Amino acid sequence: MPTRPRTVLASGVFDLLHPGHVFYLNRSRELGDRLVVIVTCDEVARREKREPVVAEGDRLSIIRALRVVDEAWLGCTGDRYTLVSRLRPDIIALGHDQKEDEQTLAAELKNHGIEAAIVRIEKYTGSLASSSRMMHKVRTHAELTHH
Repeated sequence: MPTRPRTVLASGVFDLLHPGHVFYLNRSRELGDRLVVIVTCDEVARREKREPVVAEGDRLSIIRALRVVDEAWLGCTGDRYTLVSRLRPDIIALGHDQKEDEQTLAAELKNHGIEAAIVRIEKYTGSLASSSRMMHKVRTHAELTHH
């Protein structure tokens, strides 16, 4: 009997795609056979982080265009476990900076009948490891070139 491919689920805002995002997605993909990504919708990004620079539909299109990504969905408000349950991941890959506590997440997954291992991906150490660093660099570059 053929086995089902191991599905890895990664998630994030993915605003101003940068090398840290690519590192996270590549490392996540290495954990299984398929990489499914949930892109955080604008409303949740505003509430939990900040106003996204790039609109949710564009961020979703960019993530879907990446070769490493097999499937991508827009995560919206409401019960996020409904979508996770439908996607049936074997592994959930958390970014180093995602605030989710592994034990709390494991308990919530179990409460929703979702059996998935949780793996925390290590931090990317390059100079453009976050959207805020990228925005700072762009601002600095703009200031230098306009003086």
